[in-house]
Amino acid sequence: MHIATKVANIYDLCHHRGTWFVRTLRGTPIKPFAMRTAADILKQKPHTFNFIEPGARVADAMNLLNIMNRSFLVVMHENQYKGIFSEHDYIHNVAMRGWDPETCLVKEVMSTNLPAVDMDTPIEDVLALMNAHHARYVPVFNGLMFEGVITLHNIVSLVLQNREQVFGRNPVFPQATGKFVV
Repeated sequence: MHIATKVANIYDLCHHRGTWFVRTLRGTPIKPFAMRTAADILKQKPHTFNFIEPGARVADAMNLLNIMNRSFLVVMHENQYKGIFSEHDYIHNVAMRGWDPETCLVKEVMSTNLPAVDMDTPIEDVLALMNAHHARYVPVFNGLMFEGVITLHNIVSLVLQNREQVFGRNPVFPQATGKFVV
């Protein structure tokens, strides 16, 4: 079964205040690797600390990204999740338009309509949602409370940690050549 079909059959896609959520429906058997959830990934990550206010200047946001060595910032206002500002947002919404990062604000260029998931969403379905929406980042919520962000990098790392389960064997990934060896 195609994974997008599986997501549609197992989960209810919901849209609330400009954000896509995946709500788990009960009673569906899931493969062992897919039983890993968004909460499992967040447990492996340090607590989110890369926040910025929506009224901050884009130049300040880019400086913060550089200092923190991150590719995204979580946009929060009064402890409320508002969106994500990323390098991609800067390139496409500021640099490509010729806007001045010293004068434009994060809220004018941030991503606000990213798909979001709850803590119980299986990793396989987080990945399917990222693929369906071409999203690099997926915010995770516990009810309406923001818990963190899952990135494509987080999922790839988890897959590599569990490659025997995922690939059915334990492949070796040589670092020097970059070639896949079985």
